Amino acid sequence: MKTFYLIKHELSGIFSNKKFMIGFTLQLLLLMAIVPTFSNFLATGNIKSAVPTMRGFVPIGVVDNSYDSSILLESLKNNEKLEIKFFDEIPSKSLQRGEISSILVIPEDYEEKSGSRVIISLIIDQANLKRESVFDAVSKSVADASSKIRLLRESELGVSVLEPIELKKELLNPVMIEKKEGKFSSFFLGYLIPLILFFPIFTSGNLIVDMIVGEKERRTIESLLTSPIDTKDIALGKFGAIFIFISFQTFLWLILLRILKIPIANFGTVFVVLVAVNAAVIVTAMLFSLYSITVKEANIAMMLLYVALFVGLIVSLSMEYFNPVSAFGIIPFINISRLIVGKGINYTSTIILILSLAVYTSVVLLISTKLFERDDVIFGPRPAPFDLINDFTEIGRASCRERV
Repeated sequence: MKTFYLIKHELSGIFSNKKFMIGFTLQLLLLMAIVPTFSNFLATGNIKSAVPTMRGFVPIGVVDNSYDSSILLESLKNNEKLEIKFFDEIPSKSLQRGEISSILVIPEDYEEKSGSRVIISLIIDQANLKRESVFDAVSKSVADASSKIRLLRESELGVSVLEPIELKKELLNPVMIEKKEGKFSSFFLGYLIPLILFFPIFTSGNLIVDMIVGEKERRTIESLLTSPIDTKDIALGKFGAIFIFISFQTFLWLILLRILKIPIANFGTVFVVLVAVNAAVIVTAMLFSLYSITVKEANIAMMLLYVALFVGLIVSLSMEYFNPVSAFGIIPFINISRLIVGKGINYTSTIILILSLAVYTSVVLLISTKLFERDDVIFGPRPAPFDLINDFTEIGRASCRERV
């Protein structure tokens, strides 16, 4: 009962804080401004590939059905942009999973020593951001091989001949994802929408710092700790208030996306995973705040935490969009991206992810509760991390001995 009272009290403090409410309103306006803009702009699918000059940046599958393709294969292998993977048959599943960006099919009638002209096919997945780079890179290699073969034929025949190789581009999938609401680029749904949905958690740092370290500096936490309220209720009350507020924001963001007719394939599951991730981030931030002495120190810790989170988010989404791997579905940001798009989902990974985050949140919240009980953590002098670990280890051993 006391926990609910504290949650209500902390929530009241959040909603009465003008600074937090201004930030909340600005986020809301930003969301309503950028989503329609990017949705309309990116629906054309005109997204150029990033870092196209990187070595081995473009993985392609090659199916060679011929017996005489040494010049062409050498040109492909010499192209630093390409990462060549050979297959005996058309690797449709590898293309759909994003392990390769295209498939080059060399037909049986391809013969470099003959005088015939032949068409080779390049099958491109338009949902892959590397679609522009792969065609440019393969075209260059094919043109190089065709030029070499033409010169050989001209030297043998003594007359000019046409280019022996023609590259035919076949588009596997449309760039846009067709939904009843309209057309949306896979980049917009799989990359930008997850970024937008993590806006709320990136605002939680200041709330946690003010709620814990701010009260330490203002000395208001003393009256709370000396009251009849149990420290467990205090920790749960502060966590619960922030968790409810951030979850409310997340749910509101999802509703606004639906109002803006942005298709979220697994609305409920996306919300559950987001809530689980948010809870894990909140308890981690609480732990850092409890160990901090001043607001300045806590803000530095929050900055490092959220920079790490943001980098992880960008790297994860980039991995998913450029080179998706099935096993990476256990990574929270990738899992959410797949749930939003509704493609490549493994619900077993989703369940394991949610349970893992729930266990982590429970353990860290329990540690935070124990830290609230320590005067040296709240009032100082702050114990060294190693001493805290030893203390928790001793508590664990004593608990085990009591049970035995």
